Amino acid sequence: MNTIFNKLTTKRPLIDFFLAVSFLTRIPIPNVLKFENELMSAAWSFSLIGALLGFFCGSIAWVLLYLNIPIGIVAFLTVGSMILLTGGLHEDGLADMADGVGGGKSADEKIAIMRDSQIGTYGALSLIFMLGMKVTAIDI
Repeated sequence: MNTIFNKLTTKRPLIDFFLAVSFLTRIPIPNVLKFENELMSAAWSFSLIGALLGFFCGSIAWVLLYLNIPIGIVAFLTVGSMILLTGGLHEDGLADMADGVGGGKSADEKIAIMRDSQIGTYGALSLIFMLGMKVTAIDI
C-alpha cells in the first residue's frame, strides 16, 4: 500500500532537516512542506544545522586568514556571514528580550514591548555589546 503517508514517513528525517533549514536560515529551500505545527518534529536537527553553519563560517574565516586578511576584518566578516545566513534570528530575539526586560514594568507591558517590531535603546545596546563580544572572541 503506497500512500502519501508512507512516502512522508520514509522521508521524514529529510523533510524535518529541510524544514529546520528553512526556519533557521535564509537559505532558500524549494518545495519544502511548510507545516508550522510540525516544526517541533524537526527540532532534532537544530544542533546539526548550527554545527553546519559554524563549520561554514569557520571555513570562511580560515580561507580569509589563509589569504593574510587582518584578523579584525576576518572577525567582522565571519560574524557578518553568520548574521546573513541566519537572517539575524538570534540577534532579533536578543534585542526584543532586552527591550522588554529593560523597558516594561508589568509582565503584560514587557511582552507587548517584546512583540513590538521597533527596536529600543536596550535592544540596540544589547546588539552592540553582543556583536562586539563575538568579534572580540574571534579576534583574540
